[in-house]
Amino acid sequence: MTANWKGRLESLQRTWNHGRAGLQEAWRRTEPARQYARDRLHRMTLGTRLLLILISIAATSTMLTVVMQDSGLTRDLQSAANARLERARNMAAELLRENLRTQANRYRAIANTPQFLANLESRHAPTLKHYAAELANAHGADAILFLDATGKEMAGLGPENLRALALARTMAKQEEAAVSQGSALQPSADYIQLGDTALARVNVPLTLGSVSVGQLVSLETVQSNDLLVWSRLSSATLSFGKETQKSDLSLPVGALGTVGFQVTTSFDVEARALANSRRNLLAGGLLGLALACAASLFLARNLVRPIRAIQGAAERIGAGDLEFRLDMDRGDEVGDVAKALNLMLDHLQENIRERLRFEKQISHLAYHDSLTGLGNRLLLRERLSKALDEAEDPSVAVIFMDLDRFKNVNDTMGHTAGDELLTMVAKRLDDCVQAIELSAGDSD
Repeated sequence: MTANWKGRLESLQRTWNHGRAGLQEAWRRTEPARQYARDRLHRMTLGTRLLLILISIAATSTMLTVVMQDSGLTRDLQSAANARLERARNMAAELLRENLRTQANRYRAIANTPQFLANLESRHAPTLKHYAAELANAHGADAILFLDATGKEMAGLGPENLRALALARTMAKQEEAAVSQGSALQPSADYIQLGDTALARVNVPLTLGSVSVGQLVSLETVQSNDLLVWSRLSSATLSFGKETQKSDLSLPVGALGTVGFQVTTSFDVEARALANSRRNLLAGGLLGLALACAASLFLARNLVRPIRAIQGAAERIGAGDLEFRLDMDRGDEVGDVAKALNLMLDHLQENIRERLRFEKQISHLAYHDSLTGLGNRLLLRERLSKALDEAEDPSVAVIFMDLDRFKNVNDTMGHTAGDELLTMVAKRLDDCVQAIELSAGDSD
């Protein structure tokens, strides 16, 4: 009883070991398939790669375009603004000089009138002062001075500080003219600043006949309305101050006396143009990203699906289905791959058929006689061994046949006749065996 249980346990142990070894072998064989599935699970698909590549290209090109165009456009707009500011400064300087010329011509014309010459010839201070008051009321002058040939004030009208400022500036100009031109009485015109007020000073020499008798000096305030008009004409803001600060959008008008006129413009137009350009570029970049997404989906649909079909075909071919063919009518490279795969399958099938034919021929030559086509000694041994193994009782029979006087046939008629005789005998034997098989249903 104990030996019986021991035998059963050993049998169960052998069965268990055999089953475990089979499972381990099956698991080992499925390792490539499981590794392939893991690779497909963790890898990045072609559609995702196309999407990332196209989005990267669109984003990079948009950023580079924005940066390059923003830098270049900012530089160009700054240059345009500076050129516009330079034109405005030239225009403002010309307007200021024209104002001085107009004022100088006006007082020069007054100095040549008979009434003025008569009052000047009298050199009567109250009369000259009265005439200065008329000139101030008629032309809006803040101060009028009549100077003699030595530069001494003969008569004047206006606040004391303005008269003193005008006299000091006139004397300074006369000294500069005397040094450079050798004459003490020269016409001059410039601007003087007093606090927050800019004054236009004009100095006109006075002559009786050909004799110089003095000078007429006038001071007129530059009105804010005049500055507004000149600003509109120059397309910039014209202002003045004690110190002129040069900046990117502000330039000094020039040396027009002690007043620091300057023109100032705004960068608002250029800034709006730059902002619009940035918005347009960003909108174009977003549109490019959208087109990249659409293009990636389109490419993925037109590339990934055929590749999946080719992959499925390869898997079926790997499983042994050599009759499968890809039905893919495309005129691009993917279609060429499908056609090449179908052509490869055709050649593969032809090679397999040819190989089977050769193997069958080789096997037939190995087990059959090349002349008669009957089985040889090797086939006899295999057939007899198999028959003896399958026989349950001694029911196997072997017939041995021989051709009498076959050597005489070869010796008298030649080996060719002997071969023909062997072939004929073999055919008769084969016909007899086939007849027996058809009647009895056995295979001998």
